Amino acid sequence: MTAHPDGSRITIHFEGKLSDGEIFESTFASDPMSVCLGNHEILEKLESTIRTMDKDETRTIEVSPEEGFGEYRDDRLLTIAKEAMPPLGPITPGQEIILRTPEGEELPGIILDMDNDIITIDANHPLAGETLQYTITVVDVTPPESGPAPDKA
Repeated sequence: MTAHPDGSRITIHFEGKLSDGEIFESTFASDPMSVCLGNHEILEKLESTIRTMDKDETRTIEVSPEEGFGEYRDDRLLTIAKEAMPPLGPITPGQEIILRTPEGEELPGIILDMDNDIITIDANHPLAGETLQYTITVVDVTPPESGPAPDKA
């Protein structure tokens, strides 16, 4: 099989598992996912894998933390004074929140702990530091749409 070019639409079912076998995401019990190659809609290793797969083919691949969501970083554990936080309404440990950096960038996080004055937030991706296993089945392949033929003047 030759590689599908950028612009190809590949429809897949996939299942993602942690190294202990826990499934963290799957489309097999629902609708498949459609990906346009070259648009960086999924992890690079997943895209490079489906780029060389045929319809009805199934593969299982391993994705290292570096290829996936990065290593877990202790410097992404944030301790913030409550008065420095924007108003969030009632918050509880385990709650997902979105913070904004001074530059306006969104920084998702999970509240780990809180007391009267301090909130501890984990801003690592939930899958950071994890080696992941993906099983991928290609359901359909649609080649890129060709544009209109050039005028022949």
